[in-house]
Amino acid sequence: MLKLLSEITLETPLVIEAGLTDYKLPTSVKQQLELILGGLGYGFDTYTSYAITDKAREDKAANYAIIPNQYFVFASKMFDFATELYKYFVLYERLRPHASKLVGDESYIIKQINADPDIVKLFDDNNDIALFAKFLDKDNSKYRLGSKRLINDNGVPRGSRDCFGSVILKEINLPDASSSILGRLVFDLCANPSIYDVLVQLYSNAKIDKDVEENKVLELSSSTIRTFISDVFTYLFSNKIEDVLFDILENVITSNGKVYKELVIGDIKIYHLLLESEVPLTEQDLTSGQNIRYFTQPFEREGKFFYLTNQWEDNSYVAKNSRNITSFAIIFNQIYTNLKIIKENDVYKLINTAFVNNCFDSLSKPFLLLAGISGTGKTRFVREQAKGTGSLTETYCLTSVRPDWHEPSDLLGYISRLSGQAEYVTTDVLQFMAKSWRAIVDAGLIVSAKSVDEQGDVLTVSGDKAQLDRVLPYWLCLDEMNLAPVEQYFADYLSVVETREWRWHAESFTYQSDPLLKKNVIMQFDANGAPDLIYNAKLRSELGFVGAAYDDVWALFGQYGLGVPFNLIVAGTVNMDETTHGFSRKVIDRALSFDFGEFFPNDFDSFFVPTITHKTLSYPIYSHAQLDDLPVIDRDGNKTIGFLNEINSVLDNTPFKLAFRALNELLLAVITTQPTDELQLKAVWDDFLMCKVLPRIEGDSDKLASKSADRSLLEQLAILLQQEFSVFWDEDKNSVKARPDLYRENAKGSDKVIRVACRSKAKIEWMETRLARSGFTSFWP
Repeated sequence: MLKLLSEITLETPLVIEAGLTDYKLPTSVKQQLELILGGLGYGFDTYTSYAITDKAREDKAANYAIIPNQYFVFASKMFDFATELYKYFVLYERLRPHASKLVGDESYIIKQINADPDIVKLFDDNNDIALFAKFLDKDNSKYRLGSKRLINDNGVPRGSRDCFGSVILKEINLPDASSSILGRLVFDLCANPSIYDVLVQLYSNAKIDKDVEENKVLELSSSTIRTFISDVFTYLFSNKIEDVLFDILENVITSNGKVYKELVIGDIKIYHLLLESEVPLTEQDLTSGQNIRYFTQPFEREGKFFYLTNQWEDNSYVAKNSRNITSFAIIFNQIYTNLKIIKENDVYKLINTAFVNNCFDSLSKPFLLLAGISGTGKTRFVREQAKGTGSLTETYCLTSVRPDWHEPSDLLGYISRLSGQAEYVTTDVLQFMAKSWRAIVDAGLIVSAKSVDEQGDVLTVSGDKAQLDRVLPYWLCLDEMNLAPVEQYFADYLSVVETREWRWHAESFTYQSDPLLKKNVIMQFDANGAPDLIYNAKLRSELGFVGAAYDDVWALFGQYGLGVPFNLIVAGTVNMDETTHGFSRKVIDRALSFDFGEFFPNDFDSFFVPTITHKTLSYPIYSHAQLDDLPVIDRDGNKTIGFLNEINSVLDNTPFKLAFRALNELLLAVITTQPTDELQLKAVWDDFLMCKVLPRIEGDSDKLASKSADRSLLEQLAILLQQEFSVFWDEDKNSVKARPDLYRENAKGSDKVIRVACRSKAKIEWMETRLARSGFTSFWP
């Protein structure tokens, strides 16, 4: 249905001085623009883009038009107008073969249209015919807003993109050269509505004088199945990534000689997905009964034409032999590593997860406990992580914990006066922490004192995402961590790590933490109140802050103390036997506890040629969950909050009940993982139970008694989780319906996703068996 263009409200003037400030094109959106529009002669960068206006020839270089990225904002502001205008040009393209009949005034054009049944059927109603006739009127340009004629006197039609730009030129206060390239850009965005929608969501509600925050998820979307499926295939072919799909398609030849491509994985099949042909097909060829069964626009590949079926169902169940979008999504999400199909609020979306994390997978906490039997590779795991993100000589420190450690000085050092002169005895751990701080300074981040809320001046690190990406994680491995009582020698870290605070505003951030080494330890004074120059110089030298580049930051440490550097990851390896100490809930609540054998199992068959790799992990960049950071699949956090409330209903009136810290950390796990569908979201919950909830549960039958007289707390928990995780509770590993592994991936092949059985189910069953056998149980192997 066409609308009168003059009645569509368009913000005027569209270009104002405040709107000429710099606008950042987020990395994620920039990459999707490159994927979709790059083939049309565009190039994109953070602040400035370009379009090729004349292609290069043998005797002439290409011509380029520079596109300031404000144009994406202007394009978003005129979305309603542009999409209505584009409808006229869709009709215009359909009428192009009849252009010679449509040269005249409004009444003549209406007569010509009504006289030809083939033309009339292209319009929805008489109102559309009247409006389109006004739009083409050769003598009256009012209804095309004063722009050029579309068809000349000889009946030759002009190009749609050029004419479209001509209308845009009349509606925007930019010089002709500038607005013509904007018109071309808006036309191409209208022709690719998926990326236009992304830009509108990004910019349309932003104030004209504000920088725009970077989206963390990209999506192609549609509210109808057929349009969405067609858009997905267009996306695959335009980005030349359809090979992944074609690699698993099966040929089927029917008795009448037709060749079809079918999509099959396990017992799930999408039958007659594509009709293959050596030559272009007509609508009659694609018709069965009274209906056209395939999209008429083919996809071309290796000299053949492929027609996509338009017969789709929307059922929530997985059909074994159908054209059900649920079945298609399951297969698609398995074979494409970074592309995922989800449905949210009745809208189908293709999510590109490649842009969620810039480099490595961020952890939700900087303190890990790796528990397992001796020899499984816990220490090696930390070493390999350091190699994957940096280098063993710079970003890795191995410290063996001694059984006689009982206070923080064993880890962080102490002041000695045995020589008669105060001097600080440093440790490998403190020196490594100082090295982590130097990496922050060397990356160009600003370390300064800032007034924060009611805290007064505190030591703060500030910068932007680009600078942060240059800061590598520093891995501190505390080997055999529980040979000594962790609550004693690690007490200072356990307290200070909870004071870390990240604050983000668009791409800029600040970070702060309480001091781990107090200012009166870093800066000593003599009896007269003067700085102890010998003490201070020696400590500065031993910690590596030598040179003018570190003068300012060392002075700040002397005033505010040395906090926990944000790029420091502490990983403790843990064995549970008669020679080691257990963990209190104070330790467990502040760590991510990994049952190493469950998360990173040893596979003897892959000893010589590994088939699985561990994902490369990095430090957290969030400390407090914010609504704006949550993924689309749980935009308001209600699903996650509801899940934790259900867990707490079982843990109520026990010492294992969860509080705000647990909720914040579960939400942070969701934010850092950025799940794109329900299966991934519940995989995050499953891992959270393994890392944060089940490690807290231990005791005998009395302690683990629940409200139900005939069931233990573990049994009650299993009943609840069977309902929450019903989609994968009983699935074996490698099943197509099993949950994804969030910490490992396949080393080879296009499908990187590893499927694993429900981890919390296996652990709860193991704990229940241990309780029944010995009358006592705990999480630890």
